[in-house]
Amino acid sequence: MNTPPPEWLTSAQAANRLGVAKKTVARWADDGHLHVGRTPGGHRRYTAASVNVLRRRMELGEFTAKKAPDPRLATAARKQQQEVGRPGGQKS
Repeated sequence: MNTPPPEWLTSAQAANRLGVAKKTVARWADDGHLHVGRTPGGHRRYTAASVNVLRRRMELGEFTAKKAPDPRLATAARKQQQEVGRPGGQKS
């Protein structure tokens, strides 16, 4: 019995099916939520089956996309850490 080869999707195709950005798809693959392969040139390819499973989990509410924090909050937190980390607790 021959098993057909998997259908592979580009990052853009996977992102379009999932309704998220390409970077989000890459992060989810790095986190193990999607099966990913690489072309000889190093480009990511995602199995259509894993994308469809994740999309179904999203529809059922079993998986949600984490929203990126507001970059202004990250900048404010970084500045606060720098101030706290100065020798003698001195602020500039």
